Amino acid sequence: MRRTRTQFWRRTVSTLLALLLAMQALPAALAADAAEETEEIAAGTTPETTPEEEGTESGEPQEPADAPEDMPGNDPLDDPEDTPQEPAEDGLPSSGTPNGSTGMEAEDGNEENEAGPEDGGAAVIEEGWNQEEGTDIQWKLENGTLTLRGTGATGEYPKTLPPWNDQIASVTSVVIGENITALGARVFINAKKLTSITLPESLTAIGDGAFRNCASLEAVTIPGSVTTLGRVSFLGCSSLKTFTWENDPSKTYEIGDQVFSGNTALAEMRLPAVTKVNLRGTNGPFTNCTAEAPLWTKDGTITFAGTMEQCKALFEGENAGVPADVGFRVTCSDGSYTFGDPGAEEPDPGENHDPVNPNNPYTGYVGDDITWTYDPDTKTLTLEGTGETYTYPSSIPPWYNKKGDESDFQVNLTNVVIGEGITKLGDRLFINAKKLTDVTFPSTLTEIAQKTFMNCTSLVALDMSAAPLEILGGNMFNGCSKLESVTFPNTLAALGSSSFAKTNLAEITYKGTIDQYKALADSGRADDLKNDTILVHCTDGNYIYGKNVIGELTYTVINGVMTLSGTGAVPAGASWVREAYGVHTLVLRSGVTEVGENAFRDFGSLKEVYYVGDETAWEAFRERIQAGNDPLLAAAVTLAVSGDCGEAAAWSLSEDETVLTISGSGPMADYRSAKEAPWRYSADAVTTLRVESGVTTLGDYAFQNFRNLTDVRLPASLERVGTYTFTGCYALTEIHIPEGVRIIAAKAFSDAKNLKAVYLPASLEAVDMKAFNYDTAIKDVYYAGTQRQWDRLCQVRLTNSGKGNANLLNAALHCTGTPAKASAVFDDVTGGEPYADALDYLVEDGYLTGSRFNGDGAADLDMALEVLYRRAGEPGPYSGAADWGKRAGLAAGIAGESLTAGELCLVLARTAAYNGQHTLTGETAEEQTAAALTWAEAWLDGAATGAALTRAQAAVILAAYLQDSAAKADRHDQIIASVRAALEAGGDGRMYILAPDLTETTKAAKTGDCTLIVFPNGETMMIDSGVSNSEENVLRMVRELGLKDLDYFVLTHPHTDHAGNALAVGNALYGSGGSIGTYYYSGYPAPDGKKTESAIAEFMESKGVAMDREVHAGQQWTIGGVTVDVLGPTEEEVNSGNTADEFVNNVSILLKMTYGSSTYLTGGDLYISQEQVIIERLGDTLQADVMKANHHGLYTSNSWEWLEAVSPLVMVTENDDVGSSVMAEAAPDLGIAYYSAGVDGDVLIVMDDARQYEVVTQYDTDLRRDYRGEIGLPPLPDEPDEPDTPDTPDEPDTPDTPDTPDTPDTPDTPDMPDRPDWPDDFDDDYRPVSPVKPGGTQKPQPEQPGQPEQPEQPEPETPAPVYTDVAEHQWFAPAVSFVTERNLMVGTAPGQFEPEGRMTRAMMATVLHRLAGTPAGSGAAGFIDVTAERWFADAVSWAADSGVVAGVGGGRFDPDGLVTREQMAVMLYRMAAYLGLDTAVQGGLSGFSDSGEVSSWAEAALAWAVGADILQGEDGRLMPQGTASRAEIAAVLMRFDALKK
Repeated sequence: MRRTRTQFWRRTVSTLLALLLAMQALPAALAADAAEETEEIAAGTTPETTPEEEGTESGEPQEPADAPEDMPGNDPLDDPEDTPQEPAEDGLPSSGTPNGSTGMEAEDGNEENEAGPEDGGAAVIEEGWNQEEGTDIQWKLENGTLTLRGTGATGEYPKTLPPWNDQIASVTSVVIGENITALGARVFINAKKLTSITLPESLTAIGDGAFRNCASLEAVTIPGSVTTLGRVSFLGCSSLKTFTWENDPSKTYEIGDQVFSGNTALAEMRLPAVTKVNLRGTNGPFTNCTAEAPLWTKDGTITFAGTMEQCKALFEGENAGVPADVGFRVTCSDGSYTFGDPGAEEPDPGENHDPVNPNNPYTGYVGDDITWTYDPDTKTLTLEGTGETYTYPSSIPPWYNKKGDESDFQVNLTNVVIGEGITKLGDRLFINAKKLTDVTFPSTLTEIAQKTFMNCTSLVALDMSAAPLEILGGNMFNGCSKLESVTFPNTLAALGSSSFAKTNLAEITYKGTIDQYKALADSGRADDLKNDTILVHCTDGNYIYGKNVIGELTYTVINGVMTLSGTGAVPAGASWVREAYGVHTLVLRSGVTEVGENAFRDFGSLKEVYYVGDETAWEAFRERIQAGNDPLLAAAVTLAVSGDCGEAAAWSLSEDETVLTISGSGPMADYRSAKEAPWRYSADAVTTLRVESGVTTLGDYAFQNFRNLTDVRLPASLERVGTYTFTGCYALTEIHIPEGVRIIAAKAFSDAKNLKAVYLPASLEAVDMKAFNYDTAIKDVYYAGTQRQWDRLCQVRLTNSGKGNANLLNAALHCTGTPAKASAVFDDVTGGEPYADALDYLVEDGYLTGSRFNGDGAADLDMALEVLYRRAGEPGPYSGAADWGKRAGLAAGIAGESLTAGELCLVLARTAAYNGQHTLTGETAEEQTAAALTWAEAWLDGAATGAALTRAQAAVILAAYLQDSAAKADRHDQIIASVRAALEAGGDGRMYILAPDLTETTKAAKTGDCTLIVFPNGETMMIDSGVSNSEENVLRMVRELGLKDLDYFVLTHPHTDHAGNALAVGNALYGSGGSIGTYYYSGYPAPDGKKTESAIAEFMESKGVAMDREVHAGQQWTIGGVTVDVLGPTEEEVNSGNTADEFVNNVSILLKMTYGSSTYLTGGDLYISQEQVIIERLGDTLQADVMKANHHGLYTSNSWEWLEAVSPLVMVTENDDVGSSVMAEAAPDLGIAYYSAGVDGDVLIVMDDARQYEVVTQYDTDLRRDYRGEIGLPPLPDEPDEPDTPDTPDEPDTPDTPDTPDTPDTPDTPDMPDRPDWPDDFDDDYRPVSPVKPGGTQKPQPEQPGQPEQPEQPEPETPAPVYTDVAEHQWFAPAVSFVTERNLMVGTAPGQFEPEGRMTRAMMATVLHRLAGTPAGSGAAGFIDVTAERWFADAVSWAADSGVVAGVGGGRFDPDGLVTREQMAVMLYRMAAYLGLDTAVQGGLSGFSDSGEVSSWAEAALAWAVGADILQGEDGRLMPQGTASRAEIAAVLMRFDALKK
């Protein structure tokens, strides 16, 4: 939500007041702090600086670690890699539970968890919580536990003190909440009683001195998400014995100086693959970690996740600070060695070392004293020996050869036996052993390291009770999707994070007491055990986490939310668990009957009550709340049983909460997270979801984490399933998506891990990225279409970006549809005709429609153009097939009445040339026709070349052509030639923007961004370079363009899907004798490494390239007459030090290019949060006609507010798929022509300086089928003057005939279309995340050229025009004559009625207005999208005044929306009432097979229309949600007129 000015000044004033108070207290506080440090120096702990000297100096650059954005594909074993988990929110079921992931994973650096608090706005501080000034962090100290929650980084205190410092002496534990990304300098300095630290996976950095002098701290575990340890961060932690810093192979780690200074008790250390040390002076990380520390002796344990070479660089490097004359052993990823003794290196653990037979592939070493043996007959792997195995944090165990065949033991083993004497299993030892079913544990095993059994998908049950286990590492069983039960020993003391993510864990047997289990679940990072769906069997009874008993009721307390369940009363003076007294929200189930005296007396923090019942039930319950419960009575009450969930949609719960019903009409609301859904506290109770007819979309996040949902019933009116809608619905085993659904949005069913059968409709047009991610149980997909339809869907719009829909695509496919037969469509086709096969092909793919084919009739140009137009995707800018054929030059010189074989072949040859697949030859039409006949000879099937073709003959030729490669557009060569010509000419005065298709279908990674710009003077700029997987595609573009020199290279941000090919491009240019002129980058610090920004900068510097690595907002360049304004990032954003993936995306360079009056906006991967910041900073400055979509067009970005601010006419997405189908569908409604390089192929935009834009795509697609603007619309070709035609009696030569009345003046328009109108009520509190206008997903069509614009009624004697596309024998000819003679409907172009065209709501209102005699309206239609200057304003005003039409909600009429058949019936029903006609007659709807699809509000109108014989249906179907053609509406109007007689 936007931060208002009032909130801004409120925050500013409070910050200033706090600063003044802090300044008064600062001298004394600093003096006390300095005195403490003096005592430490005397005691032997030697800080190298005073507090005032710590922190970041103005001249000291900081380099926080990069958060790579690559897919987890670098490691051959991690498939998939673990991903961060979402925290439990407001008492909702924990997303980081054993039962699975949130479905909101931060994936590949490309997608972040969008469910955090909204950016901006004044924070609401709950009782007991305090706000840390200047941040989005709140803190609370209670019973010795200091808890921080919020988002982003804490404050920095290099020379001041944190707000909790005056109570720091009492702090014994620190808990950092999820979504906090960094701990600032000295945040917990001098917490000398601190013994426990809990850190989240969201954390990426620990600042200088953060835990300095925490003298009681004995053990620390830091998640692998933390990539930076600041200097002196653990200095003076004199009791610290165990230090564990987990490793993530995809990240780069760095450490500061003197981190372990004074840590004299340190005995065990586990470090990630640290590759960078930030030194200050001569001090290293281990300086003053003295020799008496056990770590440096033979009793010490050091494990390093990197290689021995990297380890030596850390421990033996200059100024490392390791004490002299010590000997210690380090275990690395590729072996072990003893410090200071190179000869003591141990063999690579990946090699086999059979002392008897070194070449034996079935045995080898897996530890210093541990061997392994594999029995291929029993598929059993046995480990024998003593001590610890090797670890494999970034390498592979020796029995895994990556071949995937019988020699690959890891893939095939089913049993593992771990012998007695083995004490520890190393990292990732059995990862991806997907056939493993049984593991035997020894009585000596005390620790299992991280990811040891990750992705062992055949494990069902595991008994570990024989081993005295103390530690289970993180991600231990992550991805073991069939794991249902485990048995733990009571010795277990620590459980790593995400140990049971993406499992099916439902039962735990614990060999200890309930109290011991509670202690384990509440300790450290054992969040996976905090799950109220897991039954735990303990030695003294059964237990479910968080469930407590009070009287006859049970209750849970999770994150400040108490839920009371069961049947009975809350006893008087109830005694609750300690956590209960801090709850802010109370959920009361309907079974709670009474509240005894003083039961909630001490609930001072209680703010909200959710009561599952209606108002009557609440009032009755309130009467049974006894005295002494003032906090309960004072809390705000929400009746959580029913309400609104959209403009016209509502929800209701059954009394027992098991059934959730969504009713009404139109789209559901989209939510930003599951915690916004009004039914959130009943999520676990719901087992059945019923969505009633009329509802068109399922909202984003609407039913996320409905863990017990088993039955979903969806209506035929449904069109879209939203983003994250069913994520985490673990109990779903099958889902039936009804016919009519066109889009399944990103992650809609992600992590529905028990989903086995998926039923998909033939109407499906798009399945977005990762819609079925992690759904490993899918076995069968039932598709209602044909195999050919499925193949076409998969080729274009069923995206497998990031391999996120592999589970769906790898399942057994059952195509239940039967190919459409012409005999079933056309009344006059039996199927036995010689041309039946050709017709079947044309009908199945929708190229031919209608009720009669008339095969012996004459083929005409319209028939051919209609088929070819549909093959081209029905591009929206054209008014129809004839307009398309004319503008594309396909029909020049060809008469429309009949078509010869030569003429048809010429049309096909021209179409193939239009597709980029053929070159026309010949100068004259005759020569071109002769060449076309030769080219198409194989398709003629004996047709005489000069004779007129029958429709049957034309169908055979068309079908043969459509199955040839020439029919598939591929304009790559044309696009390259166009850009190359501009380059070779040194510029042609226009600006070229090329978004190349970088798709690499065999790779899992996204293609990334890469844009090449040729300026009007021929200078060139490349913005980003795509991901490294697409290197060949980028270099191919460079070669084909003949690009020798690149004048400018801009790197928007350092993620590898933008920087991945920069070095390859540079090497290619310089290798061919070329060069790069200037390199631009923001200066955001990124670590050294292959293909990262620092490596790119080093390359540029080595080649003498001019560099500007401080590109910030406010800069401006001029290139070839184009002004380039840098709009972001600001210098403050660049220097913030935040290294979270979302922040790295948000510091992307944002450029606006202005050429005359033409504009182009391009950025990198901005998220919605940053879009909002930029909008508030820049406002209308963002407006641009052409826009590259942010973040590859994903749902994480391109918000409604952003599209309003930019108001683009053209939007281009660079991805390997459509980006977001929801956005692609919404674009036409917003007046935007939407293009995607992942679907359209190469996209070239050419613009002059006067807002003239040409767009050429490599392929023809249906992305712009519903677009009605002028982008992509070529001008009509010049036609020769026609000779004068003599007057005929039918058309008297009268210049002022009333059949062409004057057209009302239309508003002046610029050369390009106006930007779309935006709703007046845009600042409503609710904002949908999806960029979809409120009011639905219908595909509106703005007014077209030639549509009726004059409300005046012509004189009745005016002769009706003759339409070339309405033959006298056609069934609708009388109806067309009827509506034309009465001027109810007119043609769409001269001589064209367009009988198959569709009607908009505005058109229908105009027709009814004319039918009523064009009476005057009030002039105020009352709709925000119907302004006075629109051609239909008078008609809509009258229709609204008369009750004939109503809006679609939100104050909108939706004039450009297509009229559905049921809407048409309602309008006519109301029109009949307006005219005083009989509306009592009612027909039955039950006889129609699709009567269940009729919306409730349309039932009476449709029954009347059927009873009055106005609507007759077709093939026993009404098709209420379908649209009617102009011919059908003409027939309906003729029948309606008969009622008046």
